[in-house]
Amino acid sequence: MSDNTTNTQNWKAGEVVNLPKERRTLKSGNSVAYEQIVESRYMCVREAGSGRRGILVKVLGKAYGGEGRIIKGQPFWDDDVEILFYGARYSSYPLPSAEELKEVLGIVRGNESLVQQFEQAGMRMNVNSTFWVKDIKRQMGILKKLQYLDGRDGQLYPAKGDDFHYRISIVYFQNGELSW
Repeated sequence: MSDNTTNTQNWKAGEVVNLPKERRTLKSGNSVAYEQIVESRYMCVREAGSGRRGILVKVLGKAYGGEGRIIKGQPFWDDDVEILFYGARYSSYPLPSAEELKEVLGIVRGNESLVQQFEQAGMRMNVNSTFWVKDIKRQMGILKKLQYLDGRDGQLYPAKGDDFHYRISIVYFQNGELSW
């Protein structure tokens, strides 16, 4: 298992990849900015090829729902906070959609070697657990609520304030390009 940062086309399943920090602004105001970030260690779960994108997964551990919020329609946890001269910049890893997560769980569940490689890399994840997703539940047209996917039954459920679920971030790669 090697840490690879430069080869964005040929990562192999089970390979640990170190991504450089990339940012995408969700919302910015006079003194506060909210961004999604991608950086650090990811595990390749699917190689790119034959017209399909490769998949990298970062396991962020379990997160408390009471600390999550919604910024511009995206679930957001304060993974990184920078106090700047003009204000503050808050950053959060992006979450996958329920469909993206189901695909990744199916890949990992079907590959015992990959499960072991996650363990060896210190990225523990139980595929039969529950996971935060970016799919937001709307109530009464205005109120937005976080949701989670149950890895056992593949169903979405509205979050309660005291929930703890895994957070994972997914990055796709193909032809030297990263997307999330």
